Amino acid sequence: MPDATVKQSSPVQESIATAVTPGDVSGKPRKISDITCRSVVFKNETDTYIFDIVETVKENHQNVKKVFRATLEGQEVIANTGRRKHLPSSPSPYFPQMIAYGDLILSHSLERGCILVITQEKGIQLGYKMIEQTPKAEKRRIRNALIEAVKVLRERDSMHGDPQPSNVLWDSGTGKLKLLDFEIMWENYNEDPADKVEVLGIWGNIDDGDSDGKAMDVGE
Repeated sequence: MPDATVKQSSPVQESIATAVTPGDVSGKPRKISDITCRSVVFKNETDTYIFDIVETVKENHQNVKKVFRATLEGQEVIANTGRRKHLPSSPSPYFPQMIAYGDLILSHSLERGCILVITQEKGIQLGYKMIEQTPKAEKRRIRNALIEAVKVLRERDSMHGDPQPSNVLWDSGTGKLKLLDFEIMWENYNEDPADKVEVLGIWGNIDDGDSDGKAMDVGE
């Protein structure tokens, strides 16, 4: 759990429209005859987009948040619905890339809301049990990559607002780590070290085999 210093933070007041430059997607509308019950149409200030739902990955009825695997302009993507989300202010190898964003205007099954489409990344979501069963050498790789990812957030004076294992994607083959779900972000006024907030929230008290048994600090 985050310590008391987190309470002094406030939500980042950053519009998603200025968060990241969208990827190269034409946004060209298709014919009405191409739209099916699995199609979702959304638009922003300049473009209109259509993606087709392939599979529902996650659903939260309380805040109308849904996550889908989808296709957009022939590209496999992840689409999120719900309230407006934030992404770090510039691209990074530790975060998915935003492809398109906008407001929902047509869907057979979704209510009105914000749509965010990001790149579909390789890897598996972490879990406490999965981490506990991982060999120590692999734990160090994951934890070191996690700290590097949090360093990038700190460089942007930001904190992840929902640090938990399921919001981390790890590809053991490539050693690449991605932080997910930036629906909640906080300004980091007090420059809190990662091991007291994100890493502690994601890693918990799991022993990763550090020789001195001390938590690593992003400032080291």
